[in-house]
Amino acid sequence: MDSLTITTGIISLFQISGTVLDSCRHFHHGYGPSSSDAERLIDEITAFRNVLEQSLTLLPDDNTNAAANFSNISSLNETSGVIELCCTELETLEAKLPNYDAQPLRILHVQLLTWPLREAEVKKALHQIEETKKTLSLVLNLDHTYARRRKVKALALTLT
Repeated sequence: MDSLTITTGIISLFQISGTVLDSCRHFHHGYGPSSSDAERLIDEITAFRNVLEQSLTLLPDDNTNAAANFSNISSLNETSGVIELCCTELETLEAKLPNYDAQPLRILHVQLLTWPLREAEVKKALHQIEETKKTLSLVLNLDHTYARRRKVKALALTLT
């Protein structure tokens, strides 16, 4: 799997999480600080997006040896992998949350009165986002360390 495919998966997560984050922020600002579910989602998605942004900076710019150097992260982007599962979870949230930019103001006032997600849905989403964040961080650190180790070994071989 090349670095472009990996990058595409991470960018998809970044875009979908941004839409969900915007919806949660709109609700939170309209309904007030008593919306703890929205606040928890905002905090977790913001931290998640920070990890995604960091991930993009660690991936190689070109496709040379990307599969060899980033084999662990490549597995996350496979069918039914962590990235796909998290995308699905975020898409489910996105579908349930109102699109505040595309709806008339009178409809939004009614929607701001009720939080559209049940507590179980929020917990499930938070769990999936947190697990993806942890897994992505761990795998990126592992792949990055492995790539650096290979470079150091190659350098040592050239010096001897």
